Amino acid sequence: MKNIFKSLMIGVCATAALTACDENSWNNDYLDGFEEPEISNVQTITKDLTAADYTAIAKLKANIAIAQKLDAENGGGDKYLNALAAVKNGYFSDLATAKDYLPAFLDSLQTNNNAGLIGLSNGSRMKVNYATTANLPEVVAGIAGAVEYTFTEDDYSEYIWEGEDDWVDAVTPSHPVNKYITRILSDAIGKTEGQYAIVTYNVAQQDPNFGGSTTPEPQPFTMSSVLGSAKAGDMIDVAGVIMAVGNQGFFVKDATGEMAVYIGTSFQYKSYNVGDQVKFSANVAYRSSNSYNQLTLVSGTEIEVAGHQDVTYPAPLAISGADLDARIAQMVTADYVTEPVYATITGTLNAALASSGTYYNLNINVPGATTAVGSILWGSTELTEKLLPFNGKEITITGYLVSKSSTKYVNFIITELNGSTITPASAKVDSRAGSISFASEPVTKVYTYSGGAWVVPSNVTMLTDADYALMGVSDLNATNINFYLPIYLNATFPYAQADDVEYVVYRFYDSVNKKTIYNCSECTFNGSEWLFSAYHTESGQFILNNYKWVYDPSVTIDLPAGRNLEPSMSFFQACVDYVYETVDVPQFGATSITSGVGYVTSYGTNEYYAGTSAYQGNVDLRAASARKQCPTGWDGYTDDEIVATMKHRFESEVCPAALSKLYPDAAPIAGIELFYTVNFAAYTGSTSYYSAIYKVTGKAQFEFVSCTWNSAE
Repeated sequence: MKNIFKSLMIGVCATAALTACDENSWNNDYLDGFEEPEISNVQTITKDLTAADYTAIAKLKANIAIAQKLDAENGGGDKYLNALAAVKNGYFSDLATAKDYLPAFLDSLQTNNNAGLIGLSNGSRMKVNYATTANLPEVVAGIAGAVEYTFTEDDYSEYIWEGEDDWVDAVTPSHPVNKYITRILSDAIGKTEGQYAIVTYNVAQQDPNFGGSTTPEPQPFTMSSVLGSAKAGDMIDVAGVIMAVGNQGFFVKDATGEMAVYIGTSFQYKSYNVGDQVKFSANVAYRSSNSYNQLTLVSGTEIEVAGHQDVTYPAPLAISGADLDARIAQMVTADYVTEPVYATITGTLNAALASSGTYYNLNINVPGATTAVGSILWGSTELTEKLLPFNGKEITITGYLVSKSSTKYVNFIITELNGSTITPASAKVDSRAGSISFASEPVTKVYTYSGGAWVVPSNVTMLTDADYALMGVSDLNATNINFYLPIYLNATFPYAQADDVEYVVYRFYDSVNKKTIYNCSECTFNGSEWLFSAYHTESGQFILNNYKWVYDPSVTIDLPAGRNLEPSMSFFQACVDYVYETVDVPQFGATSITSGVGYVTSYGTNEYYAGTSAYQGNVDLRAASARKQCPTGWDGYTDDEIVATMKHRFESEVCPAALSKLYPDAAPIAGIELFYTVNFAAYTGSTSYYSAIYKVTGKAQFEFVSCTWNSAE
């Protein structure tokens, strides 16, 4: 109405001496009671955060400023920035809380028509459901804040190839990445202890041929003499020759012995060939239930290829079906230890697609075996392609018998199939003088700066392009991660022990910024399956105040009914303790909470002053039970009066006392009414659920507002 009549009012004011000549004076004089209405649109909204929401929260400039301030206030570093970056993984943490970072995000939604927040009035509340974890692992936070770095041409020419005239944009056996990585990353990123980087560089399977008539002099290679005497727990430096290659490791021989080297799916198996002379540091591990001694690389160690030589295999031991049964029977015995054996078996190939649908189980059924089955360990995609045409047909495999799986599978790292040598694919080199046809593949790894060097961190594994190809996806997301990650972990760590922890880094599509990012999940093996980090769902309430969303610390406490359940047990025990200390001791002279004197029973976990039971997790309102426990306390009360009195004592006295004890830091907040809601069960012969609401009026002071059992009467 103001706009309609504004020009009329101006004309009237110009020709008459009106005493009330403002915009609303016409309304005041002629439309009694008519003022511009203030439209109230106070609503209560519930929102579940999506994967895109978490990513947006982590990237929001206002939140980054908050994290930088927290870092500055807490001694510097990037602890809080990294924790905020980890929110993109789909959860909050103790260092990146919803309380700190959701308000700015909700403010950013105020102008988004699709968010449904436009036009809300002050006082509107939003309940946000989100995932959180109590303790954010440093590795996860560090990787979330990792710098992504790709080797440049200068890195290859100046660092890897050390300024040589002839060079290629790749690391090679003669120019291994571990020799140069610390210099490259230190110059490009810095030397901050604990800093993480996700680094991409090209890897060639062999050295390029730059042409010319000069053949470099071969460098002498001396094999180590450690494998023959190595035992579990040893850390050894190995110089040996690769005798067999699989997609998750290889078999190596030195002057005194031989052993399998397990690396996992991060192993770039195409970069290594039978006959490669290699140097590396490794730990010796023995797990009697699965394998003999095997090697695992020391954290941060790279495998140096020093040269190449011809290899000669011993005459293979022919193993029959009966022999295979005898071996598996021995291998399932906990104290059975033997050296790997070079052997051959003949049988029918059973190449069955795994239940995951992402790889093949390559098994050989040997005639005469009733229990044991031959199995190919660490079979590559290329090997699988060679084997599939023989599915259901007889084949002969030769290789190193190294371990068992379950109680029947005898595992071989094979060197020959039907008499033909098995070798990985290699780079193609054109040997014509002055020209080169060179093949390399990009590799992405996680590095961290630790102890003065950039190293590959222990317990961190990263999905490769080959892994995604096997899964049939380009990245992991909230929809498929629960399916694919356990399969990946079981295949990558077949010898995992209970409480082993691995941090898995994987590609994740950021739908907010329209790009692929890297996420990290903490995974723990419980002895039978891999479990993801202990994230749980919480709810936080936010209130619109001066048209800004602020954290509303109102608390909802859910107390499930049932024996020995938390948080019910702790909450109701606080109630029982209160009755013992303030009622039974002064009124009945009780000297122990389990004395049975007064309202508290001899169990010390329930009382009949207000009916609370820590053992049952409820409020017991049975009048007969109350009268039996404390006859003098309930003398003269009818059953209805007992029930009504216990209800009143619980809602107005005992429950507030428990809240004061359990939430001593609860305090009023200027401009916001702070409430605690207690959802609980009451028992009268059957169980019913109720809610009691309390207003915080002072520090640890709770004023009873209402309880639904009163409105239900």
